[in-house]
Amino acid sequence: MPTEAQASADPEISGMAYGARVAYLVVAWLFVAALLAQVYLIGLAFLAARPTLEAHVGFGHSLGILLLPMLILTYVARHPRSLKVRTWLLLGLYILQSEVFAVIRGSLPVMAALHPVLALALFWLAVTVALQARAYAHRRVPTPAIAARSTEPTRG
Repeated sequence: MPTEAQASADPEISGMAYGARVAYLVVAWLFVAALLAQVYLIGLAFLAARPTLEAHVGFGHSLGILLLPMLILTYVARHPRSLKVRTWLLLGLYILQSEVFAVIRGSLPVMAALHPVLALALFWLAVTVALQARAYAHRRVPTPAIAARSTEPTRG
């Protein structure tokens, strides 16, 4: 495993890949913050009798816009497979949450009751992804493939 100085000197994790890692980190935490805003909007609707239910629905359907750049950035950033898989899982869980469970409320209310449970799972996964991304953005940790190449002896 290379030292941190060697990792930061590696051109594959500086430049565009490093910038993509930082951008991914920012968007991941924006997604977490947006999920918290969703909880606040629904709380206002149900607990404070404010007319924010439509805002909750509309904002919830627009959150997916943040996930599309995350999918692109995770490949540009050369993240490890585990983070790529979690990013895809985040998108899948978001689609299930916003497009399936939010829509079946009238026809399958017992199943639709899982909507807040999925919201908790979505929040947990989003925080997990953001924390994992932080390790790759701030410490310039090389991906496993880069680490393997940098430990091979050079011919000279």
